[in-house]
Amino acid sequence: MRIRTFCHVALLLGMLLPSAWAQRSESLLPPTTRGFISLPDVDRLREKWSKTQLGEMTRDPAMQPFIQDLQRQLEQKLSQTGRRLRIQWSDLDGVYGGEVCAAVIQPDGDLEQHALALLVDITDHRQQARAMLEKVWQREKAKGATRSSQRMAGVEVMVLSVADANRSEEGHDVYYALHNNRLVALDHAAEMAAILKRLNGDRSETLAGVPAFEPIMKQGIWQDREGEIRWFVEPFGYAETMRAMNPVSERKQDLVKVLSHQGFREAIQGIGGHLFLANGEQDIVHRTFVYAPPVQRKEGDPETTRYRLAARMLDFPNTENLQPHPFIPSTTATFLSLSWKMTEAFEYSKTLVNELIGSAEDQDLFEEVIGGMATDPDGPRVDIRKEIVQHLATRATVIGEPKLPITTKSEQILAMVELKNVEPVRKAINRLMESDADARKHVIGDVIVWEIVPEQPPVEIPELDVFDPYDTDTEEDKKKAQEKKLTVPKNSAITVAKGHLIVANHIDYLKMFLKQADQEQGLAAAADYSAVQQALGGLGADVDAFRMFTRTDQAYRTTYELLRTGKMPEAETILGKLLNRLLASEDSDEPREQQIDGSKLPPFTAVAKYLGPAGTYVRSVDDGWFASGCLLRRGEFVSQADQSTDARNESGLESTRR
Repeated sequence: MRIRTFCHVALLLGMLLPSAWAQRSESLLPPTTRGFISLPDVDRLREKWSKTQLGEMTRDPAMQPFIQDLQRQLEQKLSQTGRRLRIQWSDLDGVYGGEVCAAVIQPDGDLEQHALALLVDITDHRQQARAMLEKVWQREKAKGATRSSQRMAGVEVMVLSVADANRSEEGHDVYYALHNNRLVALDHAAEMAAILKRLNGDRSETLAGVPAFEPIMKQGIWQDREGEIRWFVEPFGYAETMRAMNPVSERKQDLVKVLSHQGFREAIQGIGGHLFLANGEQDIVHRTFVYAPPVQRKEGDPETTRYRLAARMLDFPNTENLQPHPFIPSTTATFLSLSWKMTEAFEYSKTLVNELIGSAEDQDLFEEVIGGMATDPDGPRVDIRKEIVQHLATRATVIGEPKLPITTKSEQILAMVELKNVEPVRKAINRLMESDADARKHVIGDVIVWEIVPEQPPVEIPELDVFDPYDTDTEEDKKKAQEKKLTVPKNSAITVAKGHLIVANHIDYLKMFLKQADQEQGLAAAADYSAVQQALGGLGADVDAFRMFTRTDQAYRTTYELLRTGKMPEAETILGKLLNRLLASEDSDEPREQQIDGSKLPPFTAVAKYLGPAGTYVRSVDDGWFASGCLLRRGEFVSQADQSTDARNESGLESTRR
């Protein structure tokens, strides 16, 4: 009797309550979804965000002029979702009753097609959703849009025909439906019909069944809960779809195709995870997984590596030896150390290099260059493999800190590779540089440093008008400085020292690094570094392949100041160059226009107090790489970090004045 009653109750609940898991966005989206971001509970996300120091920063009165202006700018430019689907984020206030999800779809895997989807759980908010769609219609009607209706999968669908915001001579249709407690918006008819069918119970293939999706989402769960944000990207398909959505002129070299040919697409099948907010002393925690299982090989294939062609370079063994060396300065703003089989990676890079430089199928330019350097009577006569590559160990380290005062060339980066045998590499580098007309020799103590001086004269850059609390120049000094331009050296340098092959993007940074003795109180002893390492240990860090540490209040200053002064498009930072590549017109050699007006940002000191230290570890696992990290709240250890910052800033300013 009890069993029968239980079964009846279970059946009744199953009929009345739809399965939360079955109705989640990943069970509605197609397997050709290339990008996915889900907010399971928007109210919880907003509550958690408000408790973070970054949330506090956005509420700071000093930030309000910029925040309000940024909102105005974004409303004018609209996001990709707003431009294509005509729904702005503010439209969803009072509409969502559960999950909000946006997705980029590549219909049928066709390189020429693209679709953008928005799925909103409107449980108990159907009336508000209807009112929102009417609001969207009235807004677009005033811009010349027309409205009609269709039935798809037995569901009434509103169709909005709109003019394209970027190409007014073209238009597109947007499809809206309210069905089974879901608001669905798409700009692709076939994909809209398919999602509505799934809402009706169709069991066709979905994103949830994509081999990469489930392990990525499972790895991202932390403390038995999901994050405030879930995300997933199939990187190569996403790049193709975004290109179809925003077509540009023909590229001389299609990097997506090259990397696909070289086995990277076959290897890296998905990236994603969970983001958690306001977890005690940790403002932000991320858990990220790169799903890259070994490739399936045909029977009889003699190759034993995990991947094919240049993708074989992706070999990062876990190690216990990733803590900062004694010579890593306490003032370091960014620190990355990794374990990598570099000798093997050099060989595996050959097919990639040949394809990038356009070698013919019967030509191996990689080997021709390597061989020429070793045998050409007029060349350096250096055998790269025997004299350099075979002496590389498996640990590399990258450090950085900004050069003050801030200019477009302020980013300072130094990369070093540990050596198994120093002297052969030192001799080989010296011979290489002696044969290079652009190399200039410096001697620092007992170390030979080679500065790479381009043939063209140094670029003159006006000093940016940036507030600096450590600036002691008089008004007369500043007036004289405004009458002339500041020439900032941007010459890279290379040396062999401290058991490493070292390359820096600024000769001055390398000189400063070499002049510092090993420190008992180096980066490893800093309070903020120790706090981050302890937090990473709590997140599972142990024997890993990567360790990263960032003082965000120092590392982000260059980007912040360049944004505030409108110089971001001219920045010679990694981020600046990436943005230029992504945002600039390929038909023009002129710098792109800055996308966000930062003129109303307050001085950096107003926001630095909200920026704590951060760190991440990455571990190689059987089917890819797992990463987790955090941004800490700015705590008691900041006093020591600030002292390091003071020393760095004084040193940077003194070097500049000299």
